[in-house]
Amino acid sequence: MAVHGHVHRPAPDTTPTDSDTPPAPATPAPEPAATTAPAPDAAALAAWAALGPALSDHACILADRDDILVTVRPEGTSSGAPAQFTPATATVDLDAKIFTLPPDSIRPHRTGDQHRYPAAYGALTHEAAHAAHSRWEPAEGTSAAVVHAAEILEESRIEAKHTARRPDDRQWLRACAVNLVLDEITLKPDDSVHAAATAAALILGRESAGILTPYETHPVRMAATAILGAEKLADLEKIHAAVHRLDDEDTAGLLELAATWAAAVGEPEDTRKEPGGAPCATPGEEAAEEPTPGMLASAIADTASAVARAVADEHPVPDADPDEAAKDTAEKVFRPHARGARGRGGPIRGTRPPTPPETAAAGALARALRAAAYRERITTTTASELPPGRLNMRGALTRDAQRAAGAMPTAKPFTRTRRHATPTPPLRVGIAVDVSSSMYDAVAPIASAAWILARATSLTDPLSTSATVAFGNSVTAITPPRPPPAHVTTFSAPDGWERPATAVDALDGALGLSRPGAARLLILATDGVFVDRAEDARLTGQLARLSASGCALLHLAFSRHGYRIAHTTFALVTDPAAAVDVISKAATAALSAAR
Repeated sequence: MAVHGHVHRPAPDTTPTDSDTPPAPATPAPEPAATTAPAPDAAALAAWAALGPALSDHACILADRDDILVTVRPEGTSSGAPAQFTPATATVDLDAKIFTLPPDSIRPHRTGDQHRYPAAYGALTHEAAHAAHSRWEPAEGTSAAVVHAAEILEESRIEAKHTARRPDDRQWLRACAVNLVLDEITLKPDDSVHAAATAAALILGRESAGILTPYETHPVRMAATAILGAEKLADLEKIHAAVHRLDDEDTAGLLELAATWAAAVGEPEDTRKEPGGAPCATPGEEAAEEPTPGMLASAIADTASAVARAVADEHPVPDADPDEAAKDTAEKVFRPHARGARGRGGPIRGTRPPTPPETAAAGALARALRAAAYRERITTTTASELPPGRLNMRGALTRDAQRAAGAMPTAKPFTRTRRHATPTPPLRVGIAVDVSSSMYDAVAPIASAAWILARATSLTDPLSTSATVAFGNSVTAITPPRPPPAHVTTFSAPDGWERPATAVDALDGALGLSRPGAARLLILATDGVFVDRAEDARLTGQLARLSASGCALLHLAFSRHGYRIAHTTFALVTDPAAAVDVISKAATAALSAAR
């Protein structure tokens, strides 16, 4: 069995010198094999290399060190392991294949991005644990069997030490265990004592360390008990627990326990025998090309499946980068020819000039928004030893007394007051209007409210903006972010299907509703009854993300017959014309709360 994620200690150079080796006859260079994998192109190499600095920052934090360098290698690591740590150079090497994502989509600096590649981040965490806690070196003359046993026992020890420092990193080490370690030891191991003991050290040892759960490791425990016996397995688990209690510098203790483990387990049997304890083929019969796995291999596969299911639940993989998806959707919805489309069956019916009441309402709302955005100047008072500033007599007397006493004067008798202007936060408002047939009575007042809000925000601040989209069978732009519309866009509600999540994507991509730096408000004018459950579920995830980023969410409903949308503030508007007042108050509240 191979153990990955190890501390890489290069073997000594045993290349014979020129004096020991006779000159070889000149031979032509061999032709390259036809199956040689193509080398990564320069762009891919540059993209993978660019990940190194960001991952180095993470590794230094994980290991509580400031000297670790990380490299991501498309050609694989020098040892062939998916990940390795080299103490002599304080470097962590990661095989690019463990990311399973293109390099230009990986953004380690973004919070939560590691959930998209938990196995790779788990490998980084595991190597950082080696960097922090693997401080032993075998003494000269230590047998290879004892060193190998120490390396096996060290795998779970460093994870136990790491999670004692950083408990939240358990999730990454779990992902690493199933995707990297378990994949390495399921290569049809035989049912030998050495194989069972190694599986117990790597898997049951992680149960003892708190990384894996008893439910997940149960199949391996049953197989190891059958092969080793309950008494021997119990003795080995005592060794696991004792190793976990060792200090990082206790090399003698680790090697002593490794020697005990190696003596109890013995040397690995001949790997050329049939795996799984299957009988060898008799003369005249051909051996099966794919022998049936034995008890231990099946148990390891069952454990791997159990952990994989649990890790998949802990790290749901998003379909795409939410920011990139939002930008793409916004580009499609708000492109000029899409905004101008008046296809048959679409919701847009035309435009009309704003009425005097609408113009007056826009002006009144602009004044209210400016008042809500106003910030008092910040006053800062500082003390100093020298003018300019107002002389404080108490400070001056204290300073004179300190000088008279022969002490170093520390009093600061002058005070200065400075007043700083506080930047006014801009306002970004997105309105998504349901244009399914049940919303027919609300489209006229919402069209009016959208124009009033767009006009008011443009008068409030040059950086403030709003946009409105209609969502039904498709998503249609009603008012674009810029420039503010000169006319009111009228629309109807002819559709029988809803795309609310796509509408939110379009508004987020166009206005940056998920990005801090402004007062943000998203308004959903809908009864909350959506036909497509998958779209409804995606909407819930989007709203949770927007709410966590600080965006205010308002659900505008015009009937009691509907559903309230999660993560939003619910507002029931019995008179559709009153939607203007409700939206105005919500926008003002969002702007007042912005920091």
